[in-house]
Amino acid sequence: MTTMELMGIYITDEIHTARFASRFGNLSLLDNPNILSHSADKNPREQLRALMSGLKPSRMRSICLVIPRRWVFIREVSFANLTPHEAEAALRLSVDAHSHLSKDEIYFDCFAREQKDGSLAVLLYIPKTAIDPYIEILKKTGHIKSLKYILTQDIALDAAIRLSQDAFSLPAASVSFTAEKDAHSLLVTLHGKEGWEGSHLFNIETASQEQVINGLKWLAERLGTPWRDFVEGAELSVGLAPEILPSATHVIQRIPLMQAAMGKGLNPFAICGALALSSYAQLSLYGKRRRPLRVRIQPFYLITGATALACLLATGLLGASYWKNTQKLDEIQKNITALENRVKPLRDTAQQAENAERAVATLNDFTGERPTMEAVLSELAALTPDESWIKNLDISGDKIRITAEGKSALDTMAAWRTGKNFTNVQQVSPVTKDANGVEFFTVEMTIASKKEANK
Repeated sequence: MTTMELMGIYITDEIHTARFASRFGNLSLLDNPNILSHSADKNPREQLRALMSGLKPSRMRSICLVIPRRWVFIREVSFANLTPHEAEAALRLSVDAHSHLSKDEIYFDCFAREQKDGSLAVLLYIPKTAIDPYIEILKKTGHIKSLKYILTQDIALDAAIRLSQDAFSLPAASVSFTAEKDAHSLLVTLHGKEGWEGSHLFNIETASQEQVINGLKWLAERLGTPWRDFVEGAELSVGLAPEILPSATHVIQRIPLMQAAMGKGLNPFAICGALALSSYAQLSLYGKRRRPLRVRIQPFYLITGATALACLLATGLLGASYWKNTQKLDEIQKNITALENRVKPLRDTAQQAENAERAVATLNDFTGERPTMEAVLSELAALTPDESWIKNLDISGDKIRITAEGKSALDTMAAWRTGKNFTNVQQVSPVTKDANGVEFFTVEMTIASKKEANK
């Protein structure tokens, strides 16, 4: 598997970067390019242009821009009797009603979480004029396809914390200090069990212990439970020395990767931006957020997958058995067909022999039960009157059909009826007579059995 490069860029009064290599889910710190050291006196846009121009675009690089919290606007909207999914969809449809700028003038993102009697939806947005110059630089330097997220400080920190959430007891509150040319600010981020649950930003003159403690007390008084206790305890801090906030446990001591990166002088929010690319950010002002597979997998997914796999294996075994049996049946069918082809001539010969035997038996029966043909014909000739003669004689089985002519058809038929070797003498056609008085007629009779002939 190819190594991916995760790059976090924190934009403030100057540009800060941090890079990590990701291979099979394992992260390792990469050295930062020395490009920025030659442009420290330039403004952030020129610094970003110098940085990205000095890097070759790569499909294996993912970039996350981290921006100050004070650049963005946050709106919270409560929706009664709606699920989080429905509340988020409703807020996306009504962005214009909750922002001071039109939807076409901002980059925004939404999410919602459950609360009592409904859901709380959060809208995060920023004017496009604040971000577009940086996006344009990435386009012109060929790195725009590598841009995955644009996150605020607090959301990037929340995503980074969740990479090592076994090291933390969530929910928790983190306190971050940023010093810029025109302002010093204290950012308190609320990290819920399931994700980022908001942040609070207020300005302070200096990062003195007194100002930080007073600021946290002021905020704690305005927050409901359980966040009041977490803010007063200040469990996590970034950019604050222990002597300023003694109750805090520094984030860099909890996350080994951050500790190593901070040890090399890297900015913590640039580090969080890079780590967020391997985690899941609750909100992003650019790009499509997608939970990593390890975050999306729930226990019931594993149960469902195991059940499906078991069914698949069982079905596969049955299918293999069925296929083998089918192959055997096809082979048996081929053998049966070959045997039938070999037996067919023998069967035809046997049928012919059986027919011949039946014909011989019939002939034997006939000759045994009937008078001989010589006896029948001799008697027929003897009984025929002198004035009549037989024109045609046909014998079929035990039937005799005679076509004759003579002086009297009645006399001839009467003479034949006196014969012992034939019975049922019947006229089967009308009698016709020519001008000379000769009658033409057809008669049919049955050859008598020996018993009938001997009566």
